[in-house]
Amino acid sequence: MKRRRLGFTLVELLVVIAIIGLLVALVLPAISRARESARSAACQNNLRQFGIGLHIFADRDRQERFCTGAFDFRRDGCMDTYGWAADLVNINAALPNEMLCPSNPLRGIEKLND
Repeated sequence: MKRRRLGFTLVELLVVIAIIGLLVALVLPAISRARESARSAACQNNLRQFGIGLHIFADRDRQERFCTGAFDFRRDGCMDTYGWAADLVNINAALPNEMLCPSNPLRGIEKLND
């Protein structure tokens, strides 16, 4: 009578590793979609906060304007002094790093003043 070993064979271990690899390959796209959905929600929240900040600015302004200067940077001049972006930063409604969506590939490189 042959003695039977109590361990796993190499084939069984390779099959288990292959099954785990397939499961990971199926789960990774779902995780990346969930992360992108969270980034999109953060971007939408930032846009909502910008709108609230502009309404606060319009409430405080005597002429009820949404922003100082014209709506065109060529007529306004310096973007970090005049215009809606500067107004949001000046009333602390938005930080400069919040003005780019989290999924923007240039988020880590660009600054507001560039």
